[in-house]
Amino acid sequence: MTRARVVVPLYDEAMEELLHARSSEPPSSSAVEAPAAEGALAARALAGHSPSARALANVGDSLEALAAGHAGAVTEPPASLRDRVLAAVIKANPVAASAKAAPAPGLSPNEVLGRLHASSRDEPSRRALVERLGARGTDPDRATDWALERLIEQLGPLLGYEIVFVSTVVDDLTIHRVHRGFPAELGDLATVPRALSFCTHTVSAGEPFFVEDAASEAFFRPSELVSKLGARAYLGVPLFARPAPDQPPLALGALCGISRSPRLVFPEDIVFAQRFARLAQALVAHDDAELAALVADPRGYPRQVAPGPVVLAQRAFSDVVAAQRGRVAAGSVALGRLSPAAWPELRASLPESLVAGELEDGVGVLVPDSHPSATAVARIVGELERLG
Repeated sequence: MTRARVVVPLYDEAMEELLHARSSEPPSSSAVEAPAAEGALAARALAGHSPSARALANVGDSLEALAAGHAGAVTEPPASLRDRVLAAVIKANPVAASAKAAPAPGLSPNEVLGRLHASSRDEPSRRALVERLGARGTDPDRATDWALERLIEQLGPLLGYEIVFVSTVVDDLTIHRVHRGFPAELGDLATVPRALSFCTHTVSAGEPFFVEDAASEAFFRPSELVSKLGARAYLGVPLFARPAPDQPPLALGALCGISRSPRLVFPEDIVFAQRFARLAQALVAHDDAELAALVADPRGYPRQVAPGPVVLAQRAFSDVVAAQRGRVAAGSVALGRLSPAAWPELRASLPESLVAGELEDGVGVLVPDSHPSATAVARIVGELERLG
């Protein structure tokens, strides 16, 4: 089955304009240096728009790759363009400006931009909203954190990334509010400097943000994300909340996966992650109306009393199943079906880390082959339908 792929960094509209100039001609240095395209992209980069800054940082590498694909094309990557843009980002960074000095040697482009994000004009509003919602993970009864922990336990085997977490990005920190899979040898990673995180770029973009191979990108290659964590692939979906009903939503953090191996990212993978991000967002924002639409019986949720999986509402579960069917190169996942009569008795026998939901004729359960209880669950559920 063939699927269209999203390509990084060319998915950014301004970057496509910059490299292709909307023509079929091979890219040339004169097209890249076009003032209008370069100026628009630079303006977005300096405003803190992560995809644009990333595209500009990578422009040399991207042109080399494109030129290699055109037989006989001779294209010199304009190294000065990358240098000029990165110098402008550094100059706009108040941390560097106040010190009247350039960043320390080895500071990567993604770190420079992460520092710029922390000085955004939206930051005071975001900080106030984070505190009001307890989005640092400081709920007194930990009910929301409990639900988020179950959510990432469910998502991990389905998404296929070794590290899965919900983050909050505020001031100069990225808080891993709930997380699983970080290597123990790296110590406590409950918080990391914002400038070192992928999530600051997800929040800046305000849209799904992904990296297929950080070690191959000029923007991320020098980062400690690569050198210390060994991060190669990342997929993050922003989580929003409104400061007030009549105000636009602000991205507070993200639902994310990190892999220590390169990963191809397809549009269907993003859609799949968004299905779970919708639930994570409702939990983080304490949106009771949205939770009622997503969960079959939201009474007492997120602090669930009954043992077994949380049961999603029929529409929400159908969306998850449909998204899984459409994924390419995803891990093997099966759908089990239980009758309404059998469900109450069998529910307590199923792990909380499985995704369950209403069907027209009963209850469905998603069973990833990689789940540690997959064999036992298959015996309980019976016949399974393969998805994807």
